[in-house]
Amino acid sequence: MFPREKEFIELLDKNKRPWIYQARRFKLSKTTYTPDFYLPEEDLYIEVVGTSQAYRANKEKIAEFKKYILKLSLLFWIIKVML
Repeated sequence: MFPREKEFIELLDKNKRPWIYQARRFKLSKTTYTPDFYLPEEDLYIEVVGTSQAYRANKEKIAEFKKYILKLSLLFWIIKVML
């Protein structure tokens, strides 16, 4: 688990939001993709992206995933201010 993910967990816990870490692996056309978090109350998958480099590394997987699962939220690290 990466530091940004740990910080996001702190935020979720502070706000009493239920979450599941890497709840499910999805099969894509050429690979698999596992979003970082699943928020069951919202039926929402969340990928925490700490840098633009990390985003670029997973951009194709994320784009393909979003074709099938519309409820994916990408969190770039602006959220630090909320803690």
